[in-house]
Amino acid sequence: MFKTKPTLKREWERWFYGEDSQKLLLDCFWWYFLEKFPQSVREGDSQKEIQSRLFDRTSDTYIQLLFMSDLHQYRDTIVCTCYNYRFILEFSVKQCIVASYGATQLRGNILVSGLRLTSAVWFTCG
Repeated sequence: MFKTKPTLKREWERWFYGEDSQKLLLDCFWWYFLEKFPQSVREGDSQKEIQSRLFDRTSDTYIQLLFMSDLHQYRDTIVCTCYNYRFILEFSVKQCIVASYGATQLRGNILVSGLRLTSAVWFTCG
């Protein structure tokens, strides 16, 4: 798709590497981290409350990415890539886990189990 439309590639990169996309990645990582390590929450804070706020912020950011960004003529094409975006986001969260815990910790690790299901539930279009 990008080979024949270099302008689309630039728009996609601007969209994907933009501030909202980065916020989405961080919020997904921390939500998932808290899901797997609930004991890491500071005393006095509620894990579910923090996750709820992260989820709300994630959904708001995702809607902003899809419908409120300045995409001009490629809006529909980029919005239709949301199916692929969830795989890219899932891979990115997994890479954050690798960077934090090392690749050797991932084989069969509790950290990555369920990541694909979570991203499928959260980011399925339609």
